[in-house]
Amino acid sequence: MSSWCDLRVGKLGFDSWSDEPLAILMSLYTESERRSGPIPPERWKEFFRVEPDQLEDERSDFLEYVAPAKTIAERLDFLGFTTEVSRRAFEIGRREQLQNKKETLANLERFTVSQSNHPEYLALVMQEISLLENELSPEAWINGLREIRDQCTSLVSARELRNDDQLPPLLRYMVQSPRELGFPGYLDPRFALRLMTEALETEDVVYDLSYLYLGEYIDLSDPIVEIAISLLSHEDRIARRVVVLTEGSTDTWALQRSIKLLAPDIADFFSFMDFEGARIEGGASALASIVKAFVATGIENRVLALFDNDTAGLAALRRLASIKFPTNIVALQYPPFWLARDYPTLGPNGLTSLDVNGMACSLELYLGMDVLKDEDSNLLPIHWRAFDSSVGQYQGEITDKKLVLERFSKKLDVCEQDQSRIADYDWSGLKLIIHAMKTAFHDVDAQTLLDREYQDVEENDSYEE
Repeated sequence: MSSWCDLRVGKLGFDSWSDEPLAILMSLYTESERRSGPIPPERWKEFFRVEPDQLEDERSDFLEYVAPAKTIAERLDFLGFTTEVSRRAFEIGRREQLQNKKETLANLERFTVSQSNHPEYLALVMQEISLLENELSPEAWINGLREIRDQCTSLVSARELRNDDQLPPLLRYMVQSPRELGFPGYLDPRFALRLMTEALETEDVVYDLSYLYLGEYIDLSDPIVEIAISLLSHEDRIARRVVVLTEGSTDTWALQRSIKLLAPDIADFFSFMDFEGARIEGGASALASIVKAFVATGIENRVLALFDNDTAGLAALRRLASIKFPTNIVALQYPPFWLARDYPTLGPNGLTSLDVNGMACSLELYLGMDVLKDEDSNLLPIHWRAFDSSVGQYQGEITDKKLVLERFSKKLDVCEQDQSRIADYDWSGLKLIIHAMKTAFHDVDAQTLLDREYQDVEENDSYEE
């Protein structure tokens, strides 16, 4: 029995590996996404080349991991493999491959075609150079994937396209490519997979380990994803987990439950500080002190400190401004919120609507309009408190915070019991915060991931010289 596994998106094969799954791709799944069972009759010959009754005491189950393309895309985005970064990586790979092919052509042209005895190969190299220079781009590759998908009715027909001489040159180059459907260069395969999930967003991404299982290289009892995570590089393991610090236990409680509800595919990438268990003081000043301590200790984990979008949070961040943060620690306020641009406030002059972003947006303002309105459908106003001379503005708080939190707790309970009810409520504010959490390290990741590819290209060039 062959000892290999393959990954595909819909009907299109991505790549194959011998002996074991590739850890950086296997770790994109969870054990809950494992599928196994008897091999369907229509796939028997694909696996065994014989009829079922000709097998004697052999395993006859398939083993694969299946997740929607959108789920894999969201996890790749979290790890920094966004579509923008992947497009930039595509160009790095295209330039690298173009340079290599031009060097190959130069070597071939040192001999006449008759001397080299490889005129067909020379023509193929020249054609590939033309494609790399004039046709192959991220958008052309994405569109090519969709065209190939539309011409296939099954995995078999996708393979048969390799022999279709009527395909346009770019599509023929893609289907005949030995790996990643012609994504250029020898880069981290997660770049290619991210653009492939963009192109085929309605498909499933399947990591098929059936041959490894049938060959008894792995077993159904093996914690395959856990093993893959343990095999990741130190940098990749660090990127998978963000420690989230907030101003208090209420924020932690609300965000932890909300992200499991609204972004379940990446919820496990975040861990939250336990304020109550560790008996840690809450508030913006206390959070700033914790951040300082983490910076001083040289902690390796990724740490995200989330301050309220209010006066106290602004003052605390200004006190941190003089500290040089390492790239694994980020401190930011909750993002500006459209609802807060014209929000009722209660002060000495009575009720006035103001933009309270940066002055009074604690987490409660992000919990949804459905929990912020009184019995007359009016928004619960902000009440102005103390003046902070360090930033020259007042600190505001929403009135009846206890009522807001009670309503939000009930809202969570309803949606956790029946997720079809999520659409019945307003989550716009929390989605803003979760987006900020997901993208907090994107700038760092973009530079790190692309620098790594540039370095690999330069090392390859040096080796060839």
